[in-house]
Amino acid sequence: MATDKQHAKFVEALGEAHERRIVEALTALEDSLAGLLGKAPLKQGALFDLEWAIQARKDISAAIQTNYLTESSRIVDEYTQAAVSAGNMLKQYGDFVGVTDDVIRALKVQSFQGFQDIAGTFLNELATEVYQNTISGRSAAESVKAIRQKINGVYAQSDQVEIQKLVNIANAGGAAAEEAISKLHSIYAADKLGNNMRRYSSQMVHDSLMQFDASIVTKTGMESGADAWLYYGSNINDTREFCRTHSGKTYTEEQIREIWSGNWAGKSSGDPFIVRGGYNCRHHWRPVFTELEDAPPVVEDVVEDKPLYQIPANLKSSKQIDDFATSMNALSDDQIRLVNKLPPIEEYAIESERGYYQAYKRKLVAQPLKDNGSIVRHEYGHHVDFEIGRKEGNAGFFGISATDKAFIEAYELDRKGLNFHKTAMFSDSIKSIHAEIYDFEEIQTAYGTRQRKVLKNSELANYSDIVDALSHGKMQNMFGGFGHGVSYFKRKGTRQQEAFANLFALRNTKYWELVQQRMPNMAKRFDEIIKEYLNEGS
Repeated sequence: MATDKQHAKFVEALGEAHERRIVEALTALEDSLAGLLGKAPLKQGALFDLEWAIQARKDISAAIQTNYLTESSRIVDEYTQAAVSAGNMLKQYGDFVGVTDDVIRALKVQSFQGFQDIAGTFLNELATEVYQNTISGRSAAESVKAIRQKINGVYAQSDQVEIQKLVNIANAGGAAAEEAISKLHSIYAADKLGNNMRRYSSQMVHDSLMQFDASIVTKTGMESGADAWLYYGSNINDTREFCRTHSGKTYTEEQIREIWSGNWAGKSSGDPFIVRGGYNCRHHWRPVFTELEDAPPVVEDVVEDKPLYQIPANLKSSKQIDDFATSMNALSDDQIRLVNKLPPIEEYAIESERGYYQAYKRKLVAQPLKDNGSIVRHEYGHHVDFEIGRKEGNAGFFGISATDKAFIEAYELDRKGLNFHKTAMFSDSIKSIHAEIYDFEEIQTAYGTRQRKVLKNSELANYSDIVDALSHGKMQNMFGGFGHGVSYFKRKGTRQQEAFANLFALRNTKYWELVQQRMPNMAKRFDEIIKEYLNEGS
């Protein structure tokens, strides 16, 4: 279980990964609009066609949707990881009541609205820039430069080699970045805070995640009756003096509202529990029951830092490997320790939206952050299964789940426990489980009204696949939903191997309790296997 400091580190790491991705999305948007201008009708190298300029607004809107809003939506969808981490952290400090999925969904919609507002503002600015440049007959080259800078400011891409080198250094961060940024400001004679899309998006991608996390923790604490709040977080070079003064101190709600009624540099308007120290603040509130403060949880004194997934040396240059690591770090502490102990995967790749694992190559393919990283964790579950299988002499042909007698027995017991072995009860059993996994929407088709299944949460795709494995694929064939189907599950070992990979993906999520209720035998044996091979040789 995570402490407050470990939770803060997790949220910061997630935010940093999101910021890298929004920067990549803006660079793609910049290139897309440069391409649009490159196709504009020209007279002697200058824009002139007002009809084209008016139509360009639609093309700019489409580019923003494709490159910026689509990625922003994916980023916000991953805020669920922060909610799970917050829930695990709060369990260390008391009996807190968690928030519902409906609350999480509503907060994510609210967070996405901030990105939509930025998109709307800059759609108007970019379209106006193109139109005005067309009226004035500005050169295409100058127009491209202006559009690039309106999106990324001094970080804009350039066809001048020396400037592009500085942009690359600035984007990479580190000690040389500040000097590079300073030179870029000098070249462009630009205001350091220039009003560009990147400036607002970078702030939004940080603040929206932090405020989402603050909303989850605050609602949980207040509904659980917490009577005080600890202000904590990391202090860096530019931490506000206000935050330095209050960091590490505990206040009542009344005291907080009185203190936060004052003014300081960088203060943001809003509720102090949500906005905390202001724009780009890295501090958090943790609810406290003061009657327990004299005897803090022993775990604070003895817990080790949360282990982190160790990226293999041969994979460090792989595309989006940091995002891959972010998804792996959502595993439980024991899972991460076992992953780091076993031989690692030898190849990681991204191929469209597909996810799969090839045991003989030790190759894993997955979009690193798709579905909150659950696909990565599922496929890595296959790797763990097969690596333990190798230890037991399976030579990479089967995972331990397919040959471990206790796991196979657990699988059969859970199958019978769900009445999947009884034809007369099969249909009702599946429908009951589907109600746990899916919401049902009515849609109109050419053939009338039908129901469409929509997962309540993307993590539940793994739960659905366990059910399909236990039904030998009949669930998917007869009732639809996420699974592999009858043909796949006819292959030897696949039923247990898919169940194991799905259990691995679900182990550190809020749905593990549901797994323990519905598949208690496999859940128990899975935990035993993880412990056995983690402690092997100790």
